[in-house]
Amino acid sequence: MRRESRPGLPRVAGRLAAWLTGAALVLLAAPAPGGTLYQETLERSDWTRVEIDDLCRLEQRVRHGGSLQFETRPGLAVRAFWDPPYPVPGRSQAPLETGAPEWLPGDGPAPLSLMLRAGPDDRFRVPDDRVQALKARLLAGHDVRIGFPDGEDIVHFRGIRFGRRVEGFRICQAEQGMAEGAPEAGDGTARERWVVYFDSGRTALDGEARATLDRVVAALDGVEGPRLRVIGLTDAEGPDRVNRRISQQRAETVRDALGEAGLGTADIEIEAGGVAPGVEDESRDARRAEIWWVGERGSSGSGPQGEDPAPEAARDADPAGDVPAAPQPVEPGDGTAW
Repeated sequence: MRRESRPGLPRVAGRLAAWLTGAALVLLAAPAPGGTLYQETLERSDWTRVEIDDLCRLEQRVRHGGSLQFETRPGLAVRAFWDPPYPVPGRSQAPLETGAPEWLPGDGPAPLSLMLRAGPDDRFRVPDDRVQALKARLLAGHDVRIGFPDGEDIVHFRGIRFGRRVEGFRICQAEQGMAEGAPEAGDGTARERWVVYFDSGRTALDGEARATLDRVVAALDGVEGPRLRVIGLTDAEGPDRVNRRISQQRAETVRDALGEAGLGTADIEIEAGGVAPGVEDESRDARRAEIWWVGERGSSGSGPQGEDPAPEAARDADPAGDVPAAPQPVEPGDGTAW
């Protein structure tokens, strides 16, 4: 990895914008006081598939710069995050911009510029309606740079080899399949899922359940009109009529608690799911309420305020299929000068 100094301009967003002009890749790499550009060599810049339980992730890591991640779970849309190398205090934002490296032909998609927002897990999340556009840029060969919100540093992720690794990500998604009982959102997948558990026959929230709801509220902080679906479920013990009533009450309890925490109950749909799918006995995991974030009220799919939305073709394309991968340079070590 190279740690390279670069000129310090008034704002990180302004510094990143300079990268999108002409030979900015060369200019930003020139040693100068101000901040540090974290990046790996081309040989070390690759994307790795990670599978953890039901999670599928494709990521690139940069030493001292964190990782750029695309991930999904059954029933959820693909999400994108920057996981910084250390926790950043406060509800921070970080600028992200894409740009074509100098070897790439100049007829590709326009650069993408957006802001990432810190979440409760210390990762910075790409706005959900811009994830497809970001993946389309990477498939077209763009690189990504993200400005640290608490200083002058920038991390550089390379799009090289993204197109070669995304097929493995698709295979992982297909193997995981859809979650049983997952609700259908507008695009067929939800954005996030949380689970609250209950004691046998009970509908009251315990401390662990309330902590989960606190995480829900924190994750949705700043989201305009989030739409939620709460599905109450039970184990298989007892009559179906009783289980249906308990599942309804569990969903209502969660909805009311979220409403008390400041979320609009008019945008929270509840469902009495009865016995959890696939359960035939008394199981604690079945005694739950699932909270699905299925979108936003009146969402138009446009970019964040102050941003031009991505071109429709780039925004809506399937990053693993419809957009052809950019021509890639010869792999390092094959004799091609970098």
